Amino acid sequence: MSPARLRAVLASDARRVSRDGLLAWAVAIPLVLALAARLCAPDAVELLEARSVEVSAWLPLLDALAFAVVVPIMMGVVIGIMLVEEKQDGSWEALAVTPMSLSGYLAWRSAGCAVMGAVASLAGLQVSGLSALGAAEAAVVAVGAAPLAAVTAMALACLARSMTQCLAAVKLAMVLSAIPAIGLIGSPVGPGPAAMPEGMAALQIQQWSLLLALIPSWWPLKVYEAAASGGQAAAHLLVSWLLAMACTVMAVHRAGRGQ
Repeated sequence: MSPARLRAVLASDARRVSRDGLLAWAVAIPLVLALAARLCAPDAVELLEARSVEVSAWLPLLDALAFAVVVPIMMGVVIGIMLVEEKQDGSWEALAVTPMSLSGYLAWRSAGCAVMGAVASLAGLQVSGLSALGAAEAAVVAVGAAPLAAVTAMALACLARSMTQCLAAVKLAMVLSAIPAIGLIGSPVGPGPAAMPEGMAALQIQQWSLLLALIPSWWPLKVYEAAASGGQAAAHLLVSWLLAMACTVMAVHRAGRGQ
């Protein structure tokens, strides 16, 4: 894509986000979450623990879920919604008379969305103060979380046929993506048995790891665990990106067949 065309697309995106309250809110979520955590978490923890409610042990898990899962997904939602709107107004068909193919355009959008997700994730991790991650560790987590943004955008753009389907898919994606967080309970970044509600400690959560690994958000969470505990995150990073690329290719292929 030429620099002039790139500037035109970015300017168009900025105008659309500024005019759409839903998109503007989605873009603002990382900063809102991070600032809320920074300003409110210390007092909330102190208040709850004064009442014998163990909260501190859950903060790294909340940090991982918020900024390695929710934030990149929201960045993907922003791009995904814009792509669905483009599909509905016929912009995808118009690509047929331009040098760029639909698959090439979607690949470019996917790459840009991954960068956007990484930046938002890194900013949230650094501002929130919910964990002791340093800048280098946070950067590793952000790179591992970036594919979630791309997968979300491409899944919405290529599979949703209407805005109603798109919004329903967003709700489902949020629920499914949060499920793997239970796999960190009892891990170095999750609460131990003493911090769990009564009866929860008896759950054999680790037995479900193989099933949780089928959900893309599992891998950014494992990257977070490795980065926070001083472990090796390279394998988890690799799987996170490979799984995202496979999902993206399948979604783009389906979109191409539908045109």
